[in-house]
Amino acid sequence: MRPRLWNGKGSRMRKVIFLIALVALVSAAVAEGPLFSRNRQREMSVKVDSVMWRSDVTRVYCRLFGLPHTSQRVDAVTLDIHDASVAATDIDPLYFKRSFQWEDDGVIEIELDFAPVKPVDTFTMTFATPYGDVAATYTGK
Repeated sequence: MRPRLWNGKGSRMRKVIFLIALVALVSAAVAEGPLFSRNRQREMSVKVDSVMWRSDVTRVYCRLFGLPHTSQRVDAVTLDIHDASVAATDIDPLYFKRSFQWEDDGVIEIELDFAPVKPVDTFTMTFATPYGDVAATYTGK
């Protein structure tokens, strides 16, 4: 005699398998949200290390921090001093509007060149990215 596991429309085994499949599907959808969010992969922060105030250029040395093995892009950087805003003219070793990838440590040291500006104690830099603006404040001389 065969077991009656699959007989009939409302068999108990079909209901159990359907319920297990439904729970697996819902839990996969829930895990997809916060763990693999595109926003989390696009996070970036900036720390200004030092500034060189020269008569021909203002050069800012800083570090970008991000999630290793993800990509990012910097479209523009502005230096905000008091009520003035100065756009960056060069960024090394990256390129404006070109994607780059974070390496194993998630840190990239960069140099930013701006038009000459008189030395100040405090300023803010704003990095424009496709995923939102990132600001860094520098205090110190």
